[in-house]
Amino acid sequence: MTYPHHPLAGTKLHVLRWTRLDGVIHLVLELVDGSHGCLPANWTDVFGDTGDDRNGAPAFTTEALRQFARLLELLGARRWSNR
Repeated sequence: MTYPHHPLAGTKLHVLRWTRLDGVIHLVLELVDGSHGCLPANWTDVFGDTGDDRNGAPAFTTEALRQFARLLELLGARRWSNR
């Protein structure tokens, strides 16, 4: 389990089978108490290195998203004024 916000992060679990839910690959796992659970495969390292070194941090800050939205707004206004 590699998803940093999951209580089982860092735990090695036994994969029982694969399934697809809403087009997303999930693993049916044997949990530490012996019960079965289903988690998205991309929450694990089953495909090798996740390549995500952000440790669950957002890719963009809230302020960066606000600035980007403002830029899109200005570009859209400029596009319409040039017609």
